[in-house]
Amino acid sequence: MLLTGRIVAAFKRQDWLTVLVELVLVIVGILIALRVDQFADDRRVDAQEINFLKLVRSDLERDIDDLENIRSAYGAVLEYGREALATLDGQPCADACWHTVVAFFQASQWVDTQLNDTTYQEILRTGFPRDPALKERLTRYYAQGEQRRLIAALPEYRELVRSIIPLNTQNHLWKECWEVSGRRQHLLADCEAVISNGESREIVEQLVAHPDIRSTLTFWLSTITVTTQTIPPQIREAEKLIESISEHVESRNP
Repeated sequence: MLLTGRIVAAFKRQDWLTVLVELVLVIVGILIALRVDQFADDRRVDAQEINFLKLVRSDLERDIDDLENIRSAYGAVLEYGREALATLDGQPCADACWHTVVAFFQASQWVDTQLNDTTYQEILRTGFPRDPALKERLTRYYAQGEQRRLIAALPEYRELVRSIIPLNTQNHLWKECWEVSGRRQHLLADCEAVISNGESREIVEQLVAHPDIRSTLTFWLSTITVTTQTIPPQIREAEKLIESISEHVESRNP
């Protein structure tokens, strides 16, 4: 108000030089204030982007652990599935029929292959990251997970096997032949038998006799094989992205 009053007074005196100087001071003051506001806004946006990228980096680190767990778990499922196929091809279980029951059951295990992309979806909504190359790499990374949606549903083989093996036996298999640690699953081959070898043989005979067991198991193992092939390249891409995000964050925080 004081500056405006001086301008009015100078105008009345027709002191044009003073008017000009005062107007320049007003304009410069406005421009400085706008620049300060813009700087503060830029800093706020930068901080918001960095926070989001740090969250994405944490997600990627967890993804690597989850992907390793998926690959390990399905690797075990494949091994059990091959044992079951060998039995279906005529290899008798002899005195180890309990182990064969375990193999058929463990081959039906299913692991959720979907990764948590909540943070990624949120930063897309906000427009981050502003670096086009980094955004494109994140998009490609999360697109790789879409390839695994083909086993999002439970396999038919799982339903068939678990419809044949008696419930009490399954309860024992869950208790003694499977364990979970954090987000990791472990399929245990060396678990104590709850039924005799003769009873185990009867279950194996029922499994072998079912007309759809072989086809559904073959399809399930094929699906797992294709799916797990997508995991190593996604792990490598996650590691590279973590490095790129860290460099990006550090460059914004000199």
